[in-house]
Amino acid sequence: MNDKSTVTIEKGIHIISFPCGEPVDEYERLYIGDDFCERLIPEVSDLERILEYTQHSNKKFTLLTAYYTDKGLEKLKVVLDILNSSGRNIEITVNDFGVLKILNSHFLNLIPILGRLNTSLLLHPYSRAAGLLNSRNKLHRFFRERFSLANEYLEFLHECKIKRVEFDNIYSLPLFADSFLKEDIAVSLYYPFTYVTTSRRCLFASRKAVSSRFALLGCKKECLDYKLILQNRNIGQKIFVRGNAQFINNKIKQNITMICKKLGVDRLITFSI
Repeated sequence: MNDKSTVTIEKGIHIISFPCGEPVDEYERLYIGDDFCERLIPEVSDLERILEYTQHSNKKFTLLTAYYTDKGLEKLKVVLDILNSSGRNIEITVNDFGVLKILNSHFLNLIPILGRLNTSLLLHPYSRAAGLLNSRNKLHRFFRERFSLANEYLEFLHECKIKRVEFDNIYSLPLFADSFLKEDIAVSLYYPFTYVTTSRRCLFASRKAVSSRFALLGCKKECLDYKLILQNRNIGQKIFVRGNAQFINNKIKQNITMICKKLGVDRLITFSI
């Protein structure tokens, strides 16, 4: 079982494309790619530069993977083969159980991590009540004491060699982190943006399509350069749209590093839209 009193926070940063225009010196780990769109997987030429850069700069490397069509999966296999043969301890964040099966069957040198699209089943994106961070809240304490992960679920994680799970909702994370830590499964947090929803339809790639139809009309990865901001009165905050995914800002006033230490979260990934 993890000892929270000795937790050291590893700092990571998400980079959707490489090379990036922001400094990364203070971060120990680079998260490359995207966990929402199969079209944002790194090209082979970029991947080789990423491997060279992370090795020379002594950076750790995690590849984000999304949910895939058959066509996207074939492209991903090429990337996984390169990483699997690199001789490096490279993590693959999995958000598609088909990808997890492929990793466990064919790319045994890579380290699978359960991504936030899978763990979001446990965490509602609109859970923003301040009481969730207050240990004196009776409902919160009762839930933490009584909640436990299903044995079948834990058996599945262990069979698939999952040693880390990832979340992006600081407000709900206190309810679940302990359950994973008790099973010697480490916990990561993306911060400050929380995923709300995603779709195969991209607002940028299908912008010229009839609104009632799904279409991808010449994706040029416009989402790397343009974003949308929507206002939802029901939740009282802005929704940030990047490509086929939507996010809300879950930034808190408290020191996020100290909150992570308290919860036993040992990796904090700076995630920007």
